[in-house]
Amino acid sequence: AEKLGLDILNTVPDHSLILLFDDTSFFNTQYVYLTGGGKIHFRDIRLLQLGVLGFDFYHKVVASQYLDIDTSRWKDPSTVLKLFVEDQKDKRPIFSNTAFYIDAESIWLQEGLLKRLYTRSALQNISTTTYIARNDELHQKYQNPASGALDIYVHPLLADVTRVYANAYIMVADGLSKLKDPVSAERFYKESVRLQPEILESSLKLAASLLQQKKCEDAQNLALDLADRFLHDGRPLIFLSNVYKECYPQTDKAKLYEQKLQELKQKSQTDLFDF
Repeated sequence: AEKLGLDILNTVPDHSLILLFDDTSFFNTQYVYLTGGGKIHFRDIRLLQLGVLGFDFYHKVVASQYLDIDTSRWKDPSTVLKLFVEDQKDKRPIFSNTAFYIDAESIWLQEGLLKRLYTRSALQNISTTTYIARNDELHQKYQNPASGALDIYVHPLLADVTRVYANAYIMVADGLSKLKDPVSAERFYKESVRLQPEILESSLKLAASLLQQKKCEDAQNLALDLADRFLHDGRPLIFLSNVYKECYPQTDKAKLYEQKLQELKQKSQTDLFDF
């Protein structure tokens, strides 16, 4: 968990602003931040907890910890975040693990474990190749979250660390899918599934990237495995039906899985008289 905090801090350049929302990311990062090298301001990074930014008590914490941040205009909780980011975006690179709206010219782009705030014009200078290389570089530096204790047993508290890394892979892969690059997306989806094989959505996205590449047999085999593992979820059956429609239209197997889906729906329905 401590290495998660270090990986998050090492995602950003010096003098950056990091806004973290979830407890796992924030408290692990805060621990490393406050104990790192005995420095009050770790690499001149500003680390704030996004979820409490609108509360008066936290304004006092921020003002006492960071003398260069002006909290005097933080009156209305609904506008604090927008005012803060607008004040900081020309001073520091801004990162967050949660995307939120700033204005029409601002866009969040996943870079490793965090999202970086860019203007639309700056984003046009980043090619897909550069974007993939940047994420590869970051993930190669990170710890393997499935090693250590989690290689032996899955502790609920430690296992949430794998969620942070798995979600980061998913975000990159989703972006590459939107850019019509299923080959690169497949690689990042596989990493997410490796870390969290129990999350059906990740595996279905991986299967979809395989189907986009016309890897019909691979997509079919993965979907069949998911249908066996997630017996009470109809989404693998829907995907299998689509696989056969797209890859094997000469067969009637698409109808077979549509029928199985209807049977599953009927089994999952509860008669009101049974309540």
